[in-house]
Amino acid sequence: MSELPKLLNTPIELDFNGVKIQAKKAGIRELAMLQDFMKLMNETNPATRDMKMLLYALLLCIRKVYPDATEEYVNDLLPVSMLLGQPNLVSDIMTKLGFIVPLTPPAK
Repeated sequence: MSELPKLLNTPIELDFNGVKIQAKKAGIRELAMLQDFMKLMNETNPATRDMKMLLYALLLCIRKVYPDATEEYVNDLLPVSMLLGQPNLVSDIMTKLGFIVPLTPPAK
């Protein structure tokens, strides 16, 4: 039996108010888990849904590097003031984690 090629999902570094933490980009499993989570959040207030989604997505990707990471840790990592002060933060982080494909400008 041949050996499978080695796959690399090199951790990326995220910086939250000077706290640097590593996370691995989302794979199909994490995307499916996030979609299942969002189905449960279907009746949640739209104003807080994105924040809950971000918290869970971050947890999934951080746990790939730090298996002992908890929801409470990620919650403390991202204070509400940071989210409210940076309106694009949710989409920026979700893009870095690979849950959102960055928009590319139209070709000229």
